[in-house]
Amino acid sequence: MTVSSTLVSTVPKLLALIRHIRVRLTSALAAARPIANARRSGTGVDLAAFDMAATASPQVAKIMSVWIGQARTSFTAAVQVRVEDCPSDQSGISELKELPDRLSQLAITPSAVLWARLATADANGAPLQALDGNPLTADGAGLTPLAWLATHFNEKRPYIHRDDILLRLPFGKPIEFLPFEGALAVRARAAVNAALDLIGEYDFALLAELRTLCTDIQLIRDLSAHPDKTVSFSDDSVPGALYVAPIAGQADLDVADLADSLIHEHRHQKLYPAESRR
Repeated sequence: MTVSSTLVSTVPKLLALIRHIRVRLTSALAAARPIANARRSGTGVDLAAFDMAATASPQVAKIMSVWIGQARTSFTAAVQVRVEDCPSDQSGISELKELPDRLSQLAITPSAVLWARLATADANGAPLQALDGNPLTADGAGLTPLAWLATHFNEKRPYIHRDDILLRLPFGKPIEFLPFEGALAVRARAAVNAALDLIGEYDFALLAELRTLCTDIQLIRDLSAHPDKTVSFSDDSVPGALYVAPIAGQADLDVADLADSLIHEHRHQKLYPAESRR
């Protein structure tokens, strides 16, 4: 077999390109290292340990303690603003104010985080918008989901496909939420539970971390996605909520692919409270 002259002349160019890329990459890493070290020292978090679930527990606890404090402060302030601005609308608010022992756990749920942002934005006269451009208000959500969470805060998490308008508000078309009742909902919830079990078999520490950081799993379809595409997403407006599609095309998603989607979105959730420390 002979080697063409074109290939012979091309190899040195490819090797030179590889060397160039290595030099650029090395330079970029060298420039980024002081910034990474500064962030590491500034947060007090060992990022190498934080990356792996098996070693991340102390780091996650440290980050969560800060995150809980910030979320509780924001939520409490939003409730107080709501009391002052809407004295005639006290349904549910008094109950929330009387739950100091549960407030920390309630405040870090995605529903409470979003409601606090909506209430604060409403009070400032600058309502938020959904991804499709529609305005979002605390009035449009109500307090029913928060009242439910306040009385179910000690149940095993994540809640799977809970009917909560606050978890749907930030999104419009083409995101469609699966029915909350019926055969499809039962089958999809069972698939999510099977995927969680698979994650636990793969890495029990990872599953424990997911349960700590993720309050909700919502089941969706993306009407704009290719029928065979595996769909999942997260959004920092509702930190702690994972959005996954248990169906691809006309078939149920394989449990391994569903587990992969959950792990992928959990990794986003792990970064949200960490970013709040910067």
